[in-house]
Amino acid sequence: MNADDLLRHYEKTADSPDAVGRMRRFVLELAVRGKLVPQEASDEPAQHLLARIATERARKVAAGELRLSKAREIDPPEQPFELPESWVWAALGHVFMYDAGAKCEPSALDPKLWLLELEDVEKDTGRLVARLRVCERESQSTKS
Repeated sequence: MNADDLLRHYEKTADSPDAVGRMRRFVLELAVRGKLVPQEASDEPAQHLLARIATERARKVAAGELRLSKAREIDPPEQPFELPESWVWAALGHVFMYDAGAKCEPSALDPKLWLLELEDVEKDTGRLVARLRVCERESQSTKS
């Protein structure tokens, strides 16, 4: 199903008891597959962005500012669906700094960085409900 199919069948689905939840899941599914809006040929390919991230990460590792990531590559058999041509599959650990299990006092974190906490993510939908920097929080957790 695509967005056009959804609009054609809207009347049938709108009256079902879980219509809103189903609609949200469907829109999210279209978005993560790159089918919600037309893709722009002029957009930078994701591979170029990942290369810039890798260069910056390597610089920080060499400077001792960051530990080497243990994120693994995503193999083609693990890719659940096709992506638009300019998109790529990437492990989260290759895209942002993630230190699961590492403990760090909140006062030692860079105050300008975004600090994602569990309460920032809506239960059942995964929707981001807050995006706060370290300096905007009064975090007590040593897990970041």
